[in-house]
Amino acid sequence: MNLNKDILKSCLIRDKGFLKVLYQEPDFAKNRKTLQTADDTELNTLIKYLHFVSNGEIPTKKVNFEAIKESKKQALITRKVETKSHVLNLLKSPRVTKLKFLLQLIKIYSFLLYPLFNRQ
Repeated sequence: MNLNKDILKSCLIRDKGFLKVLYQEPDFAKNRKTLQTADDTELNTLIKYLHFVSNGEIPTKKVNFEAIKESKKQALITRKVETKSHVLNLLKSPRVTKLKFLLQLIKIYSFLLYPLFNRQ
């Protein structure tokens, strides 16, 4: 597995439709279904993206950061995807483990994915 920004960029372009649904959809049940029906490459792209957001390599607006912090999901994101070794372990883990992690963030995808679909 490679955590290169250039490779991530091509993956983000490839999976843009999937990510846009998570960003725009206000119905959590539909987002749950979107995640559950996504293929492994889409889940991996989202995990890699979260790694770069948690490291600050993809900047987030202060308003979105505060919303993430208020949701009490920041510690989970930091614990699971901030370090390269944790991300690589998560990427190698079974689909069920990836989904379990990603489903915990379902309420904050609009804040997490904001930098992808809006100019900073």
